Amino acid sequence: EGLADPERVAIFGASFGGYSAFQSPIVAPELFKAAIGYVGVYDLFMLYNTGDIETIRWGSSYLNKTLGSDQEQLKEQSPALNAHKLDLPLFIVHGKDDYRAAYEHAEAMRDALEDLDKPFEWLVKDNEEHGFYDEENREELLRRVIGFLDTHLKISSNL
Repeated sequence: EGLADPERVAIFGASFGGYSAFQSPIVAPELFKAAIGYVGVYDLFMLYNTGDIETIRWGSSYLNKTLGSDQEQLKEQSPALNAHKLDLPLFIVHGKDDYRAAYEHAEAMRDALEDLDKPFEWLVKDNEEHGFYDEENREELLRRVIGFLDTHLKISSNL
């Protein structure tokens, strides 16, 4: 419809949105030119033994109902296990003390990309949880996001 320049479309999300930001370019690689995952989940298998969902009274039921038990499908829907399909600029943002989407998710995504020699940007902060709460960290995050988007999509020409 001409609402956006198809060469400058990025996806950015936090938590499930972080997952979506990295899974969407796997499912529809032609749509996105850059992706930013913030406190995201990148390996669905890890949800069963990291973070706090499994410890919540209804956690196991929730995971079983929403994710199912098909091992091949869980693999296909895990960005860290499909990093070879990601051919766009990526930015991973995470807090080391994240209780919901454990920091191990960011490490798994980073390791998968490094194993494939794929470039990515990385912003991880100590003493941050499921989101950045420290004002300086939030400011750095926003500066880095703008810089990332400007580098890869040339957004400053429209500001």
